[in-house]
Amino acid sequence: RRLTLDGHNRGRIVNRGTISSTTGNVGLFASSTRSTGVIIAGRNVAVVAGDRARVNGTISAAHRVETSGRHLGFSGLSVQARNWLIDPKNLKVGSSAAHTISSNLGSTNVTLKTTNSGCAGPGTCSTGGGDITIAAPITWSTTNRLTLDAYRSIRVDDAIHAQGKASLIIVSGHGGDLMFGGGSVTFDNLAAHLKINGDSYALVNSVAALASDIGSDPSANYALASNYNAAPDGTYANAPINTTFEGIFEGLGHAISKLSVNDSTYTTVPVGLFQTLGSTGALRDIKLINASVISDSNNVGALVGRNDGAITGSSISGEVTGMNNVGAGYYGGLAGYSDGPISGCRSSAAVSANDNGYVGGLVGYMSSANATITDSRATGTVTVTGVPDYPVVAGGLVGRAGETSGIEQWLAPWRFKRRL
Repeated sequence: RRLTLDGHNRGRIVNRGTISSTTGNVGLFASSTRSTGVIIAGRNVAVVAGDRARVNGTISAAHRVETSGRHLGFSGLSVQARNWLIDPKNLKVGSSAAHTISSNLGSTNVTLKTTNSGCAGPGTCSTGGGDITIAAPITWSTTNRLTLDAYRSIRVDDAIHAQGKASLIIVSGHGGDLMFGGGSVTFDNLAAHLKINGDSYALVNSVAALASDIGSDPSANYALASNYNAAPDGTYANAPINTTFEGIFEGLGHAISKLSVNDSTYTTVPVGLFQTLGSTGALRDIKLINASVISDSNNVGALVGRNDGAITGSSISGEVTGMNNVGAGYYGGLAGYSDGPISGCRSSAAVSANDNGYVGGLVGYMSSANATITDSRATGTVTVTGVPDYPVVAGGLVGRAGETSGIEQWLAPWRFKRRL
């Protein structure tokens, strides 16, 4: 019931024909393995190489297929099984590997898994910390599951597109994270399944749907399934998400374009796409393009008026305008007031306000030791207008940082204007 070919640490196994165990398992274990033929098993197949594995033929198993090795090539491999485990150290999925993965997702679940000691899977494997990089598009239309399980980080540089009611599981660990370097994860079917580091996410495809869902459950997790054009929404009279959000919103590398908010009534209620991000909340990997947020509130930012949670990997373009004429206000391209960590964010938004408050290209005011900015930048113009006698504190990155707050690895070319 078990057919094992073992070349040990220095041996080599080459299969150019057919290896079959119709009622059991098939295992190929060696320093180097190459299979251009057919492997058939009634249960499981394992192709494991201590150094180099090239598998370009067909593998058929009733249950699971596992491929592992320090250096791997899988161009043209066809896998027929319930699950395919790809187990590398560092894995970069290029065009050939992405095509192989996409094709096999038509008939089986596929798992890309990195470790800190080995390397396997479609793509280019190399030494490193156990990262997975998606460098070419992966697309499938079935209900099968793609799992990205990284020892450390997952970086999405190209498109992952689930066209059907599919499942995507993302796992990062050991100090790593999910990052987007120009790619995105798109779901055509909102009934598809997304799980990130053990947490399930509800999929939404509009600002209105996000606002409605958060209004019903402000502590749940949500993800933006695709890019969204907010121009047909018209102009919102206050923050579209007008409650304190305590869950996680994952933008999946997508953009909300042409968001418009104009709240001309003086208020202490924060204004932005999100009104307030609570201490347990997080906003991640979302882009606001050509946003326009104008408000008489004293906490104004394009993404969030007041941040008490964590913001990661997000960017802003457009304009933020504060019109507060009573009391000090906080105005920033990303957030007006921040008492939480911000990392990997950028803003090119033009920020303007009257002379009574704190104005910054990224954040208006950072309050305490909880408020930090890391690896972020602001390149928009900061403009202050109004009566000269009113106090104003302005900065290219931050209007004012509290004594115990912290900023590291930042960029803010200083373009400050004062108009009387």
